[in-house]
Amino acid sequence: MTANTIETTLTTSGELRGWGPVAVKVPADVAARADALIPDLQADPEIAGMLGRVTRASVIRLALVRGLASLEGRASERKRIAGGKAGK
Repeated sequence: MTANTIETTLTTSGELRGWGPVAVKVPADVAARADALIPDLQADPEIAGMLGRVTRASVIRLALVRGLASLEGRASERKRIAGGKAGK
């Protein structure tokens, strides 16, 4: 799932559909960074519309989805480069 498709998993109440419970402990500084983003994300119509109620958990979910998308992009690029070298 990409950050762009997270919107399709939201119900009208802002709760996520199809997400299983996963307990993740984050360092206090990560929680503080997420908390610090809440006012800015609430003020962003696109993000606020996507998340509904902007909370620490929703910020961390969005960061997780966007971070995974970034890592997947890096992995794909490395495979593409490795595949190009193998073909030479």
